[in-house]
Amino acid sequence: MSGNRIVLDTNAVITLIVGEEPLKRIVRRYENLLLPVIVIGELVYGAEKSAKRELNFERIRLFKSGCEVLAVNEATAHRFGVTRNLLRSKGKPIPDNDLWIAALAMEHEV
Repeated sequence: MSGNRIVLDTNAVITLIVGEEPLKRIVRRYENLLLPVIVIGELVYGAEKSAKRELNFERIRLFKSGCEVLAVNEATAHRFGVTRNLLRSKGKPIPDNDLWIAALAMEHEV
């Protein structure tokens, strides 16, 4: 985390949407909530397969309105590739979506 910004992953967003207070208290310290487009994709997937599809899409829309969306670009892709290789060489790979989120955070110096 850098300055007054925080990048949120899918688990954090779901926890915030369902209203768990401990995480809400932490997130309130930040002026800018950064939402990677990858997280939006994961949230949409979850909403699509849920029994409460429309409600969940509305929750996503409302949550997203309070965030700055971070999109992937060529610089992000470069960071992704370099970092993926570094982690592989150390025997510490992480799931691709988590790595994309990390690459966006690094790109935005958060």
